[in-house]
Amino acid sequence: MYYSWNTWHLGSLWCNNKNLKKQLKIWVIGNGQSREGFALNQIKDHTIGCNAVHRDHTCDEYVAVDRRMVDEILRNEANKEKIIYTREDWFDHYQH
Repeated sequence: MYYSWNTWHLGSLWCNNKNLKKQLKIWVIGNGQSREGFALNQIKDHTIGCNAVHRDHTCDEYVAVDRRMVDEILRNEANKEKIIYTREDWFDHYQH
């Protein structure tokens, strides 16, 4: 697992990442009530989860800027090899 910053173009739901071999469609999944009723387990594309969404669904990557939430995501065994995007000033704290 590593922590980094990348440039994501979320408006069109496509990602250009120099580490990826191709463009891919991505879903950015929030943790609010607005996602109620969505069948997250039916999404076959790349997923980026925000904050506590990991409690209900395992995503490909996560975004969290609250230290307590980053720690909670890391404690979830399913996320041990996942990328977490967080605050740049915390990089040294979480790097291993």
